[in-house]
Amino acid sequence: MLNSSFGFLLYLLLRNDVSWRLLSAKEKEAILEANKNYNTEREDYANPEKYGAERYLNGENWDSFQLRKEDYRGQILLKILERENPQKVLEVGPGAGFHSKLICEYKTVTHYTAIDIGQAFLDYLCPCLEKIKEKKQFTYNLILGEITETALADKYNLIVLFSTVHHIPNRTDLFNNLNNLLLQNGIIFCFDPSHYIPRILGLIKKCLFQGYLRKKYRSGNLSTHHMCSLGEYKKIVRQVPDLKIEEVFFKPPDRIKEYNRLFIFSRWFSNEIGIVFRKTK
Repeated sequence: MLNSSFGFLLYLLLRNDVSWRLLSAKEKEAILEANKNYNTEREDYANPEKYGAERYLNGENWDSFQLRKEDYRGQILLKILERENPQKVLEVGPGAGFHSKLICEYKTVTHYTAIDIGQAFLDYLCPCLEKIKEKKQFTYNLILGEITETALADKYNLIVLFSTVHHIPNRTDLFNNLNNLLLQNGIIFCFDPSHYIPRILGLIKKCLFQGYLRKKYRSGNLSTHHMCSLGEYKKIVRQVPDLKIEEVFFKPPDRIKEYNRLFIFSRWFSNEIGIVFRKTK
């Protein structure tokens, strides 16, 4: 599929689960390997203090507390923490800890586990978590690995994934694993870029004017990530036992100011999607 311009175009524009099903085993292996390399070798991934610097002056890291208070995703996370009062939290792909501090400092959280494929991120978080231990009863565990391949012994009240799901194309495997790590009545909270009109138009523009369909791009950029959609999440919960969608959030592009008037189309004009899953049994 990825050897031709037309096949690569379909790979970019189709919903992730559809694209993934059409790929050969060899192509899937190549994409997973490219994703792993890209997410550890990119400059701001290898140097956590630079992470998010293209979006915020001081980056998106553990110390960006004021930004976290103002962040749309962070506000929803805080409401979830206040509602659920979790004790044990797993964060998948914490990066430089932009939201991790909010989780770890929350009054009821006594244990925090982070799993990431980037050793630099885990090294960056370690001294930050040590400071939390000085303030309250608190333990933590930092794990280097991929969540779809790593066996964890614990179970959690809350699992958080910020801008992580779109890096993982084999999502049924992902959510089966996460579901097995949840305590009864536990929840999974994901927030990722969405695959709707703004994203699709952006990809078409890149294909037409920035050479996305050239052979050189196809071979060197297989780590192109698939953004997320409600339809795919609905399909996932049909395949994962005892997991249901409890809440959905759509965040519009900043330039759409009159978004409330377009609420019936909120999904299609969103550039981010947040999902809360709950384990029912």
